[in-house]
Amino acid sequence: VPLEKKVFEQTGRALLIKGDLDVALGWPWPRVHARQVSFANPAWAAQPHMLTADEVAFSIHLPQLLAQRLKVSELHLVKPLVFLQRHADGRKTWLLDQNQQNDNARIDIDRLTLDQGVIGYDDTAEKTSIRAELSTASAPAGSQSAAGVNFVARGKFKGLPLVAKGSGDSVLALLDESTPYGLAIDTTVGQTRIQAEGHVTSLMKFSAIDMQLALSGDNLNQLFVLTGIALPATRDYVAQGHLVRKGDTLRYDAFSGRVGSSDLVGWWQVKTGG
Repeated sequence: VPLEKKVFEQTGRALLIKGDLDVALGWPWPRVHARQVSFANPAWAAQPHMLTADEVAFSIHLPQLLAQRLKVSELHLVKPLVFLQRHADGRKTWLLDQNQQNDNARIDIDRLTLDQGVIGYDDTAEKTSIRAELSTASAPAGSQSAAGVNFVARGKFKGLPLVAKGSGDSVLALLDESTPYGLAIDTTVGQTRIQAEGHVTSLMKFSAIDMQLALSGDNLNQLFVLTGIALPATRDYVAQGHLVRKGDTLRYDAFSGRVGSSDLVGWWQVKTGG
């Protein structure tokens, strides 16, 4: 298949399409639909394939493709298995140049939907290894709400054990900088438990956040691993409040809780710019 040959020439990795391949022409977004698809990882990766799926459907932006940038939208995957890995030397399996080091050689995915699948991510240098199972959740009978996606994840995050579960809107708006994405999550990382429900904008950047957030743990300074923000060492704590991010300001508003035997109420704010 000419497409498979071209991909191998550009990436050094095998693309196999064992089922039908259909293309619906259109400008600037032709639609591609393929069945029984696999795309190899580079030889150094722990898993042989970056992607296998029963079906793959997407629209591709032709002007970007002609400029050697791969931008896709409305990507739909049926029973995908996705394994992403970052090498200790900085190579990333999702970069499509021959050496997996050119950040411009990535696939920009705008909107993603799937029915069920598994996503894995490994980063040895960061002591991170996570496996997440995702599945489409049907809307309750008689409900006006749309179907969503459920997820369960396990593994390690920066050396700490991680267990997470939650749900989100059916369309994963990875790059959308304008539409809030509904998300509910209950996760434990190490001794820290995080329960949140609300909206985030841009799942790749978290450029805006508006969520009710409950936190509990043994020590506030353990949040540094998750946030990169240094907090003082404390006794055990619980807190519940409203987390909002706008621009470079992150604010935990109208929270109440306790640290050790001391009750606390108020607000907390940090600016990340500069």
